Amino acid sequence: MQIICRLSRKIFSKYLIAASVRNMSKCTVAVCQFTATNNKAANLKTVKTLVGQAKEKHAKIAFLPEASDFIASNKKEARELAESINGDLMNDYKLIAKNNSMWLSIGGFHEKVDEDTIYNSHILLDSSGEIKSIYRKIHLFDVAIPEKNIYLRESDLNVGGSQIFPPSGTPAGLMGLAICYDLRFPELAILQTKMGAQILTYPSAFTHSTGEAHWEVLLRARAIENQCYVVAAAQFGKHNPKRTSYGQAMIIDPWGKILAECPKYTGEADTNERIAIADIDLDYLKKVRQEMPVQQHRRNDIYDLSIINCESASIDDDETFKFADKVVPGSTVFLRSKYCYAFTNIRCVVPGRILFELKKA
Repeated sequence: MQIICRLSRKIFSKYLIAASVRNMSKCTVAVCQFTATNNKAANLKTVKTLVGQAKEKHAKIAFLPEASDFIASNKKEARELAESINGDLMNDYKLIAKNNSMWLSIGGFHEKVDEDTIYNSHILLDSSGEIKSIYRKIHLFDVAIPEKNIYLRESDLNVGGSQIFPPSGTPAGLMGLAICYDLRFPELAILQTKMGAQILTYPSAFTHSTGEAHWEVLLRARAIENQCYVVAAAQFGKHNPKRTSYGQAMIIDPWGKILAECPKYTGEADTNERIAIADIDLDYLKKVRQEMPVQQHRRNDIYDLSIINCESASIDDDETFKFADKVVPGSTVFLRSKYCYAFTNIRCVVPGRILFELKKA
């Protein structure tokens, strides 16, 4: 592994954040809601319409729900409809982003790698249509509740992802990518926040029963405990005789206030195509974090949450590491993996020299 490090981790982190927000405090974003079916062409037409509406409202980013490409009637059909990220449908999404000068959060794309491997992937496109980040859903929804007629085993179709990536720089701020069921695992959001996230995203297709009970509560909790904006695009209504989604796509601020939302599914309408608009205000986010500095109050001397299956996991400045008989402050550590960590040398023999400590397997 080759690493070139001329800046300390702390300086680099500040540079990344400054570059990502482009000196802008506020950015308008649009969260989208619609009713996908197994008709990919019709779904794509809806996406074009919603992104066009977002552009008219001067949004810089449009957030699409999980399974924006399609919701199939059965597993066999889903395997047939899934595409590679180099396929025609992704090229269409890229053109939509480019033609509208709009960033797109494609909240759930059936990414076909080979005949045996399909991921549920959250793909972020920039305004020129280039892929900026791909997150493959790590928590798969395998649930059976007979009394509520819920039988969903996501692992029958999809392979779970294996990595958590640092937040992506966007016009609205640093964005952590997740998908639907990930919402129930606060550890992911905490880790993304530790890595600098200012926005957490949960594109979803929540079932009606689970959505009615937990959707809003969980989203607001993730916003409050991490002091982040939360953007949650959603599927709505009846996709087919076996599948119904809750809706209520929403944008929540770092204090837990709902800034904008779309309708919930009540059974009165089978479909709903809608966007909701709000501003991401990083000055307000900074104010919330300054007035209640929750992140600074974590007791890292008592407990620790870190990524063990990622090329580079986050490090807290308050953490300490051992190098032989020496104590290394976390502020000098810029990389940590499952088996090693790397830090800058205080007394360099040559400029830029770094040291590695290998952990026992």
